Amino acid sequence: FNTSHPGHGDRTGTFTAHHELITPHQIIITIKEGEVIEAIIDDMWDEVNQRLIPKIDLQGLEVARDYAIEYLVETQDGVWNIPIPECWMLVSSTPDGLVDASTLQFIGEGWIVDVNYPVMEKPTYTIKIDYDGKINFQWKGIVNVGCQHFTV
Repeated sequence: FNTSHPGHGDRTGTFTAHHELITPHQIIITIKEGEVIEAIIDDMWDEVNQRLIPKIDLQGLEVARDYAIEYLVETQDGVWNIPIPECWMLVSSTPDGLVDASTLQFIGEGWIVDVNYPVMEKPTYTIKIDYDGKINFQWKGIVNVGCQHFTV
């Protein structure tokens, strides 16, 4: 669809500057059992909940994951010889309706690394690691990427 303004969301009762330029948009709608459960405009606006979709800082998430794994390898007996996956499957595991935070799960070769973070600039990441392989273990901690600070 096309609009006469570049933004997103309900503009009822608000002033929008007049633009001569028509802006194209794309909306992807998910319908389940006859009900719209998701409507995303331009991969950045959640039309159902009327809010911006935060951009994922995948690099920050990967750094937090890697710092936590490096910490485990250096401090926990037996972890140093466990192979670290080169490729990870990434899954969003954020509960429905949660707006203030997100959780992404990295899965690979017996590792499951949950990275939970508040939706904000420079977040502190809460990490939960489960490993089911040569040995089994769980670890939980907090990683502040900017300071390389760990709280176990």
